[in-house]
Amino acid sequence: MKRCCFFVGLLLAIPVSAQQIDSNIFLYKDAGIQISKPANWEFMSLDDYLEQKKKVDRKSKNFNDRVRMMKNIPVVTVVKKPEADEKVYTCVEFSIKDISQLSDKDEIQVMDHLIMQFKKVLKDFTILNKTHIVMISGVKASELELSYTFTPAKNMSAKCHSRIIVWKKGCFLYQLALSYDAKPNPKSVEGLKQIVDNVKLF
Repeated sequence: MKRCCFFVGLLLAIPVSAQQIDSNIFLYKDAGIQISKPANWEFMSLDDYLEQKKKVDRKSKNFNDRVRMMKNIPVVTVVKKPEADEKVYTCVEFSIKDISQLSDKDEIQVMDHLIMQFKKVLKDFTILNKTHIVMISGVKASELELSYTFTPAKNMSAKCHSRIIVWKKGCFLYQLALSYDAKPNPKSVEGLKQIVDNVKLF
């Protein structure tokens, strides 16, 4: 069975000077964030990320043009290969966007803005758990859970879920996008929880 890797993040990443300080820890001092991963997950290289992006086929024929316009490159992507009962990779993206134009909006309102983008590009977009407030490393953030149909190639599709977590820092919006099989293996669920719980902001 072919397995697919999909990323739902839609944010414009800024140039970064970040570093992977060991095999399981990614540190971006200028942004004030550290992301740790389980040992059996992998940090994805930029080349691999772009190659996966090329395989994505969405409902809109103009999707690729919109991706190019948004220059949608995450700061870091963490992936785990599918378990035997999963059709897609489990992954976490961290992205940053300049949101000067939304500086007067709170976390819930910013998520509402993102939802409008998701509706345009995700096939069978459905909100599973409406936007609510959560805490990430002591910082207030908003979270949304959604489902969609992923079609990476002709005659190939999979039902996927994502959790989108965003928070504001100055004029920037930070986003964690968690993407996974609609019926995730418990090992994948535990790995996602470990990554989110161990995010450090400073």
